[in-house]
Amino acid sequence: MTATPSPTLPSVECTNWCRKGGGHTDAKHPDDQYCCSEERVVLLSHHPLLEVGASTNVRDHLAAQLHREAGVAIVHVSVAHNDLSAFEMSPDEARQLGSALLRLAETAGDYDFHPPRT
Repeated sequence: MTATPSPTLPSVECTNWCRKGGGHTDAKHPDDQYCCSEERVVLLSHHPLLEVGASTNVRDHLAAQLHREAGVAIVHVSVAHNDLSAFEMSPDEARQLGSALLRLAETAGDYDFHPPRT
């Protein structure tokens, strides 16, 4: 039995922020020729994840990255919580969320809570 080499896919146009680059000719299927950016990770807590046990090496986090399907002009922001897909949004929605979070953080920064001592 002889193995037939799998044909390479035709190159697709990558975005300038695609971390894979090169047109994705090594993909197994055209659906796998998407562009995605580097992840931006935010650690959410100093507490270890409950399912991990007492390990302090793993922390609750959000990760976001740009994503664009091959041949499609629309870019979206994909957000994951602890490596599980959470939601996707348009760049405009991401700007609105970022602005809302920034306003909340600035408001919280103005509030200096000191619980009463007992």
